[in-house]
Amino acid sequence: MKAITVVAPDYPKWISKVHSGSVLIRFTINPLGLVTGVTPRPDDNPELVRLMTEALETWRFEPPLRDGKPTSVRMNLPFRFAVQ
Repeated sequence: MKAITVVAPDYPKWISKVHSGSVLIRFTINPLGLVTGVTPRPDDNPELVRLMTEALETWRFEPPLRDGKPTSVRMNLPFRFAVQ
């Protein structure tokens, strides 16, 4: 899958002082290249999951193909939030 539009999560300074860590998000890329069905691990920080989910919902991919036909695919994305 090739990403066409990738927007980094909004990670405001105030949140970086209280929340850091990583999340693993599972999602579907539908036949139009849109992200749907975002599912985090149950033990991930809810605030970091919210930030990553909001960003992922703006991402766009080249439509996935199987045998030359548009299809849906499931993906896993680990993402680390850290203070820079």
